[in-house]
Amino acid sequence: MASNEYQVEYAKTGRSVCKEKSCPVVGKRIAKDQTRIGKVYPSRFREGEMQTDWFHPKCIFQNFLRARKTTKLIDSVDEISGFEDLEDGDKRDIKRLLHDFLTGKVSPAPGTARKKPTPRKKKAPTSSPAPAKKRQRTPPANGKSEEAPAKKRKVAPTAQPSTSSKPKAVNQSTSPPSRFFSDPFSLKSLVPLAWA
Repeated sequence: MASNEYQVEYAKTGRSVCKEKSCPVVGKRIAKDQTRIGKVYPSRFREGEMQTDWFHPKCIFQNFLRARKTTKLIDSVDEISGFEDLEDGDKRDIKRLLHDFLTGKVSPAPGTARKKPTPRKKKAPTSSPAPAKKRQRTPPANGKSEEAPAKKRKVAPTAQPSTSSKPKAVNQSTSPPSRFFSDPFSLKSLVPLAWA
């Protein structure tokens, strides 16, 4: 279970905001001197520090309806620190809300109920696929087969090695020959060949 702790107190200022997404209060502000319940848990941002999310008393039980199974919930008023410091009317209200939650009388706020999971698509049975149909040729009207003659491939003439021992002149123009950049990743293209 998650290591949540709960505390209750009267709001010291009117700046705290209820963390329940379906809070009915306009602006979700918790007014000064109004009862608020805080969920205290380890901070995700600072190691060793605790973080508090504040809720209206009614809103925290709405939040519990959507909580994960591993989340520690309030089971009795003894688990809420600061409960003894409240006035009798506020104690009575929180006990009533807790009783309603534990007996299942708390219903989700409109529009916040858990959605039914989307049904998964059924996979097709895993059988071997049917073989593809062979395409049949229709015979030509004149009765002769229409086989095309095999095309001859043209072969480029290969360069014959030179029998002379003199080196050919290297291209001295300002722009390098295009053969050097035909394959940019080849080492041969980086070194011009003086002997051909």
